[in-house]
Amino acid sequence: LGNALKSPKLKCLEWYENPIESTEDMNLFMRVLSQSNSIDQLEFTVNGNDNAQALLSGVDFSLHKLLDFSGNNLQTDGRTTISDLIA
Repeated sequence: LGNALKSPKLKCLEWYENPIESTEDMNLFMRVLSQSNSIDQLEFTVNGNDNAQALLSGVDFSLHKLLDFSGNNLQTDGRTTISDLIA
């Protein structure tokens, strides 16, 4: 996955209905995703609130043109991660 995300040809990543269960795996996924600067579009759908919140708080999405977090039942619980990203 790390090598694939470094490819300048990869413009879209879809991660659908594949929740990441371990904290260690999620940290690795976030680190690799953060190091990729070629992805314009990220679709992280139907993976659950915890996975989506981890990505939202751990990855800089400022370079992405399209983000899709649908179907994750996002709950803000007073956090400002989503509004900060939109701003």
